[in-house]
Amino acid sequence: MIITLSESWDLKNLEKELFPEMQLFFDDVGAAGRNHSRTQLFSGRVRGGLNFTNGCNTQFQGLVGEAAKEATYELQFCHYNQIPQWKPLYRNRLVNFVHDEWVAECLREKAEEALPAMEKLLVSVVQKWMPNVPIEIEGKIMERWTK
Repeated sequence: MIITLSESWDLKNLEKELFPEMQLFFDDVGAAGRNHSRTQLFSGRVRGGLNFTNGCNTQFQGLVGEAAKEATYELQFCHYNQIPQWKPLYRNRLVNFVHDEWVAECLREKAEEALPAMEKLLVSVVQKWMPNVPIEIEGKIMERWTK
């Protein structure tokens, strides 16, 4: 998408109009100055050495990171333990996690059953961290990983 400088200012002004509370947040982060720290709301994890940009980014990016960590743990737990509710995930293996993608392997004959179970588990965990955000996961079954 290519937009003009004028259109970008229009979008910025629209965002300020739709989300007036964000200015208070930006003011708070700006007032904290350089090399400040922020505490993640739910986990209590502290991230330090922040400036304005990563200070603004930490609250939501950190929240998504915390949710992804817990989802990864729960997925791995189901791969190594027989949990009745998550039986299709048992003995599968998480082989990669890239930004927002979990890549797992399983027996070919289990794939059709494992995929919806994996999607349901991941959504349920992430939803706990962000209850007011609709979480959607679109999985795929493939012979080899590809974008």
